[in-house]
Amino acid sequence: MFGGWIIAFFFLNLTGRQYWHSVWSALEWNDVAQGLLKPFVFAFVISLMGCYYGLRTTGGTQGVGRATTQAVVAASVLIFILTFFITKIFVSQVVT
Repeated sequence: MFGGWIIAFFFLNLTGRQYWHSVWSALEWNDVAQGLLKPFVFAFVISLMGCYYGLRTTGGTQGVGRATTQAVVAASVLIFILTFFITKIFVSQVVT
């Protein structure tokens, strides 16, 4: 929100009062909950994949490179899937 205020104030010539009023009126608890939950889930997934593939590494330096690539790909796919499900859960709560 602070970054948005900088852009709005310096580049869009909005007053601070106009910007903060529109931000607070548009902000929902759902947004705050997602913003706090997703980073923790993603950090857990990234660290879990890094540990899993890192501890199973064999084959010297080539194995380390291969394990790193596999960990990044697996974490990216899992984050993509988890983003879908987390968003689906939070959006379904808003609609009903």
